[in-house]
Amino acid sequence: MFTRIQWRIAAAYVILIVTVLLALGIYLINSVRDQSLRTPEDLAFVVGAAMGVAVVLAILMAILITRTTIEPIDRLIQVAQRMAEGDLDQAIQVGSQDEFGQLASVFQNIALDLRQKMAAIENQRAEVAAILGGMADGALIVDDEGRVVAMNRAAEQMLEIDEATAQGRTVTEVVRHHALVARLTDAPSADVPLVVEVGRDRRQVQVVVTPVRVGKATRQVVLLQDVTALRHAEAIRRDFVANVSHELRTPLASLRALVETLEDGALEDPPAAREFLGRMHVEVDGLSHMVEELLELARIESGRVHLQFTRADVGQVVASAAERLRPQAERQGITLRIAIPEDPVEAAIDAQRLQQVVINLVHNAIKFTPPGGTVSVAVESRNLYVAIVIADTGIGVAPEYVPRLFERFYKADRSRASSGTGLGLAIVKHLVQAHGGHVWATSPGEGQGTTFTVVVPARGPTGPGESSTRALTDHFGELGRLTV
Repeated sequence: MFTRIQWRIAAAYVILIVTVLLALGIYLINSVRDQSLRTPEDLAFVVGAAMGVAVVLAILMAILITRTTIEPIDRLIQVAQRMAEGDLDQAIQVGSQDEFGQLASVFQNIALDLRQKMAAIENQRAEVAAILGGMADGALIVDDEGRVVAMNRAAEQMLEIDEATAQGRTVTEVVRHHALVARLTDAPSADVPLVVEVGRDRRQVQVVVTPVRVGKATRQVVLLQDVTALRHAEAIRRDFVANVSHELRTPLASLRALVETLEDGALEDPPAAREFLGRMHVEVDGLSHMVEELLELARIESGRVHLQFTRADVGQVVASAAERLRPQAERQGITLRIAIPEDPVEAAIDAQRLQQVVINLVHNAIKFTPPGGTVSVAVESRNLYVAIVIADTGIGVAPEYVPRLFERFYKADRSRASSGTGLGLAIVKHLVQAHGGHVWATSPGEGQGTTFTVVVPARGPTGPGESSTRALTDHFGELGRLTV
């Protein structure tokens, strides 16, 4: 069956032929009447001329029909090319109801359908990107050849490489850990947790690999979970249990020995019995003090201790707390120096808790300073912050032990450590953090003394950004820089 265009072309040629034949017939009839065609040559000339005219008219009509047919095709080709390049928002003109009009209408429907599908794909891509970007865990998508297809922001930070650089590289190049590559190809071991160290700071990262089928291809989603804090907390828990056991073992063993001595006949000797009871009281008091400090530390860490902040002169609070320890310093032959500004240095503080901080730090300095040494206490105002510096000329601390001084029960050198629970500095750290501040220690080395610096915001912990350790460190620059 002919199409509309074919019928149009056929009708045009029929009309052309009929018109030429009619014109030729009319001419011949008139010529016969007029007897102008006298010879066969004349007749042939007339017929040839008519055929020539018919050919010329046919060519002109073919050109006209071709042009009107090709122009819509060219427009549709241009539209198809722009659609292939991704331009789906162009308008497609439907000028007729013939085949070209139907084809243009089909193109228009295709473009509309593609726009809707592309919009849905873009929305899904944006949702997936938002989910991956908001994840705290790192995520890598690896293809069949072990090359990175995509990664989220958390993975960029863990692996210290950006997504643009990682794309197309193998996992070995990005993670630099052969155990992870083995995990990608060794499915039976997927149930066994894999922990690798990544980055310059050697972060502990647990790797979870999940294969995902995408059409005919297989992708592997590599989830990187930073378990550094968890491992550290687990180590602290083990150390805590070990330290508590150690701290309890000595007084309990002493109490048991005293009780057994009393049972063996010391009760019959009143002077000896009183001496042993006095020693038992000392051990019990030490245990009670340790329990009280543990409970105090637990309350502070859990946030159950509510500080009462008021505007107060930090210099006077610090001086009052330090003066309470002057008799102890004098008994040990240690010089206690207190330097506070003449003008008040006010800040929003809990005076009682800040005094507890100062007492613990000054007591710690006196305890580890030999006779003839010096303990200095100073207060300084630094813009929006107030700094308290306690420095001593005592036994000092090796640099590798300084970061652990504020851990519970930690003692840098147990062989030289004096009596104490090892909880005082941990309590100091949490009380200072409750003030929105930060505390740190510095020491040039063993035998060269130690300096503790406490920095609290003058506005209190509610000041914008003032509770940030990084902000405090950046503000003061090098730790321990204050001069006593």
